[in-house]
Amino acid sequence: VGGEIRARGPQMLTGYLRADDTRDAFDEAGYFRTGDLGRWTDDGFLVVTGRAKDIIIRNGENISPKEVEDILVTHPRVA
Repeated sequence: VGGEIRARGPQMLTGYLRADDTRDAFDEAGYFRTGDLGRWTDDGFLVVTGRAKDIIIRNGENISPKEVEDILVTHPRVA
């Protein structure tokens, strides 16, 4: 059974600079919502299986795959 990976602990961030961002980043129990999907194996390992949102994160910047697609289809060598 899989689901969203959430984490909590003393090593985790306590929030973001802007309170609005912090509100959505943590659940009611204080777990950080990573945005990653995963599942536990029978051996106790966590396997990351995907993302909860259709977004690419590169160097800390959120990139919409739709924006990338819109740009690529304008290239003459992309069908």
